[in-house]
Amino acid sequence: MKQLLTILCIFGVLTTHAQEQQKQETKEERQQRYIEEVNPFRELGYKPKISTLSKGKYREAFPDSIVQIGNFTYNIIEKRISGVTLFEEVGISEATAKPEIVSRWMSPDPLSDEFPSWSPYNFTYNNPILNIDPDGRAAYPIITITKQKTGQTAEQRVLGYTNVATTEVDLYKVVVTDTEDSNFRMEFSITRDAWTVEQGNSTASNVAFEPKDGNVNHFTGKVMDGGYPKGNGTEALKLTQKGSEVVHAESNQTSVNMGYRTKADVASGVMIHVGGNYDKNGSNRVAASEGCFGVCNDNNSSTNQSNSYSNNILKTIQNQADKSVTNPGHIRVVIEKREGNEYPKTKKIN
Repeated sequence: MKQLLTILCIFGVLTTHAQEQQKQETKEERQQRYIEEVNPFRELGYKPKISTLSKGKYREAFPDSIVQIGNFTYNIIEKRISGVTLFEEVGISEATAKPEIVSRWMSPDPLSDEFPSWSPYNFTYNNPILNIDPDGRAAYPIITITKQKTGQTAEQRVLGYTNVATTEVDLYKVVVTDTEDSNFRMEFSITRDAWTVEQGNSTASNVAFEPKDGNVNHFTGKVMDGGYPKGNGTEALKLTQKGSEVVHAESNQTSVNMGYRTKADVASGVMIHVGGNYDKNGSNRVAASEGCFGVCNDNNSSTNQSNSYSNNILKTIQNQADKSVTNPGHIRVVIEKREGNEYPKTKKIN
């Protein structure tokens, strides 16, 4: 019984102490604490003058699940508005509030570099009647090359051999959507690996193109005049970044040794073109790759070539791009970066 009374006494003292501390914090101190919570330079010991919506009356620093948009707080996990600060409570009205207080953007448009003629704070090209923007992406077809294997394989010619050698490579799922047309969706298969053998080496190396950064993995797909292989009637797209076909890539020294790249972490001439067995001027050929992506049908073979399948896919995407109201002809390519053991680096060729 004495032990229980002792514990209760200690608990009471601690509770009273906490309450006293809370009472001792003045309104001004609490407001300053709330403002300090949103100070981006807090760790550096710098205290600039910070303006907040409620001037410290309310807490405006939230956990990662909460974002603030204007005077609303939104729970991105539960997908609901979790709070609101009324203008009347902070002594302003919509008529007298500054524009940045009435409605704040969370951030500038991350794709603003691609559209220098538009303000990074515009919405739906300033035409919300005709256009929608459900996810903040630009308005054109988006080809997403995933790292999800389809379960199918295709034949690929191995580069570097004096005599012809081939190997089987996995096919990966590709999804195409369009932010202007919610009904448009396509799926097709593509090769990602690219096998080559250096002179004097009996083991093949994978010189597949992988984005250097999994977050900076957006490219523009430029339609190639004459397609690829040139003059064969097979459509192709060349990948560019900021208008250049020279793009950053995951480092691959074998690509430099073989002359495919001049620097290990910089690639050029990366394409999406016909893959697997295809017809070239009336003869069956097996596509090779120096780091390109090959569009390939399931059950591909010398009697089930990929020409028609590849052309139908790429022409459909081009036609969809030409329908765009805001960016006619523009095609976006997103490549999911494969990491570590998600793809093979070497293999023996039989």
